[in-house]
Amino acid sequence: MSVYIAAGVAPDIALNSDATATLGLSGSIALGDATGSFRFNDATFSASIAITRGAFSFGPSIGYSYADDRVNPDNSEVWGGLSLSFGR
Repeated sequence: MSVYIAAGVAPDIALNSDATATLGLSGSIALGDATGSFRFNDATFSASIAITRGAFSFGPSIGYSYADDRVNPDNSEVWGGLSLSFGR
């Protein structure tokens, strides 16, 4: 049996008074026993901006993750993206 435990936070911060622009931040740290002993496994951090205009929302995001060398030898990664959504 493997054990993996993660804890994180993900607040959204309004960037203007009517909350049509928000900054989303997230971070998590995980512990696991993939190496045979229960210890640090990985950490992930990201930031995004969401701009809402009517039913549309769009914005960029960026993230970074790091894993223990014993869990994943190719242990760090940076990514980015652009989201577009439509809702009523």
